[in-house]
Amino acid sequence: MMKTEIKVKSIQCAGCARAIGKGIGVIPGVYGVSVDLANKVISVDHTEEITEDALVEKLKSIGYPAE
Repeated sequence: MMKTEIKVKSIQCAGCARAIGKGIGVIPGVYGVSVDLANKVISVDHTEEITEDALVEKLKSIGYPAE
């Protein structure tokens, strides 16, 4: 399993964190998503097949572009 951290400056509240968790969590091979509201960073636990680019694209598609 791998872990990827991505900075997302547009995270503002717990609602944002839930939306990101749900949006990223549906990707096959993602095992966990945590959102650090204070530092505006998401951490994703996933299989090796998932690239950071794929995660960034998914974030963008749900309205939370990576910084």
